[in-house]
Amino acid sequence: RPLALTNMSDKDFFLQAMSSSADDGAAAADYDDMYSVAAPGAVVDKPTLTYWDGQGNAELIRLMLAACGEEWVDHVYGEPATSQYLTTQDQFMKISKDGLMAFDQVPLLRIDGLNLVQKYACVAYLARKHNMCGNTPQEMARADVLMEGLRDMIQAVMGKKDEAVTRGLGFLERALRSNPAGTTYFVGKGITFVEIVSFWTLSNIKSRRPEMADDMFSSNPLLKANYELIQSSPRIQAYLNSDKAFPQPGKPGYMDRVKATIPWVFGEGKAPGQQSSVWNLSY
Repeated sequence: RPLALTNMSDKDFFLQAMSSSADDGAAAADYDDMYSVAAPGAVVDKPTLTYWDGQGNAELIRLMLAACGEEWVDHVYGEPATSQYLTTQDQFMKISKDGLMAFDQVPLLRIDGLNLVQKYACVAYLARKHNMCGNTPQEMARADVLMEGLRDMIQAVMGKKDEAVTRGLGFLERALRSNPAGTTYFVGKGITFVEIVSFWTLSNIKSRRPEMADDMFSSNPLLKANYELIQSSPRIQAYLNSDKAFPQPGKPGYMDRVKATIPWVFGEGKAPGQQSSVWNLSY
């Protein structure tokens, strides 16, 4: 493609190339017919999530989408609509070459014309869109502080730093007890993104550190109540009972498919360099 046309969409480039056609409408129809499932944003008018068939870094995004009432489609960008989950390195490299991933990492959430990556950025976007950040600057600050603490906690969970996890649980209990609104929520009088991140963090403790699960709730009754409140909420319950939800860590063979897709992360071969000279946040 000539350099002057690199900022054109694939469809516009195709139509310009076909401009000699007597029927421009037919050319457009030809494009839509050929690329309706593979073209960016063309699967359905719903958000699409590209990841493997497991929890990993996508699970927090799935929970947040569910909590917000956003219906999404599991779909590998650039592949037929029947391709739901990543399985090959070629699929990953296609996304990289099209410049959709800011740091060449999935999950990739395509929503509202945006190619979003990094799970906490996805959560933040959804929280702002659905007014789940708090209602005042003070509440928003409270939510941000708790988010930072929860990010530290999940690192401790993954690193099996049990003492740090136990201390973090105590701090979360104190935060609930200290809510000026006097509710069972972390911030104000309703669910914010903090509830979802906390629910995800505690769920990881239950699945990854089961020996800590009983004491986690017996020592922190407010945290237990908050967790159960989110777990029993209709949207989260519907998601957890659906075929979109995966066991920890994923379907059988999940890690094998992850390794086949990005082997360099596991020390097998050299990581590829940047495949695109631009990062396309928008589509």
